[in-house]
Amino acid sequence: GAQPVLIHFAFAALIVSLACGAQRPPRLREEAYVWQRAWTPNVVAAVRAHGGSFDGLRVLALELDQRGTLAVAGSPAVVSGQRVVPVIRVDGSRIVDVDALVDEAHHVIERFRAAGVNVTALEIDHDCASSQLQSYANAIRALKASVDVPVQITALPSWAPSKSLADLVAASDATTLQVHAIDRAVGLFDARRARAAVDAFAKRMPANKPLWIALPAYGVDSVAGGTSWANPVDVDAFLRGLARDRPAHVRGVVWFRLPVDGDGGGWSFA
Repeated sequence: GAQPVLIHFAFAALIVSLACGAQRPPRLREEAYVWQRAWTPNVVAAVRAHGGSFDGLRVLALELDQRGTLAVAGSPAVVSGQRVVPVIRVDGSRIVDVDALVDEAHHVIERFRAAGVNVTALEIDHDCASSQLQSYANAIRALKASVDVPVQITALPSWAPSKSLADLVAASDATTLQVHAIDRAVGLFDARRARAAVDAFAKRMPANKPLWIALPAYGVDSVAGGTSWANPVDVDAFLRGLARDRPAHVRGVVWFRLPVDGDGGGWSFA
């Protein structure tokens, strides 16, 4: 009768589903940047309300600007209980001072751990000139040898053709590719250009190195006046394409940045 046929069909569908599931890549992970220099009550409230919605938080911990001055950001205790990657931002105009970077990295890790934070890695955010990538790779290698957590980096699509890129990504434990705010002439984010950048970069990644993608959740003041927003529809189209055809290296996305009430330049959490 009809019932056994339906049962057999359902069982066959289940087997096919399980077989396909076994070949499906792991879930695309989602993390978020907490990038505010001053942790206002609204920033603290956002971290407490929404931080747990992500697989981890990447927290601006220290800045080395073009004058060499340091600006410490955030209160580590606020993110205790989360999986946290403190980030040291090195201004792109600077040549990395390896000794200073190693010294400050130790201070950052100790400061976060003293606040009870689970430090899962350390990230260096440095928009290095392509011509300096080899010296940057040497700095990352020295840093990695001196700390007891994985060391990861942010990267720019313009690095993809560089001969030194292979050494840099090999020196680090993971790479996060920024695909927003790359070319203001085409706006804050373009889904097709972003995908082309990911594909080009993935081809240069060693097999055992994970690649993350930094996506925009904000807007910026435009030249014509008002705010130029990253279009959620375009970002969603990029994510859907990534879900259909994900390069093997890609582990997840990192949202820039965590939504905060009263932040006129950011998306709402919804």
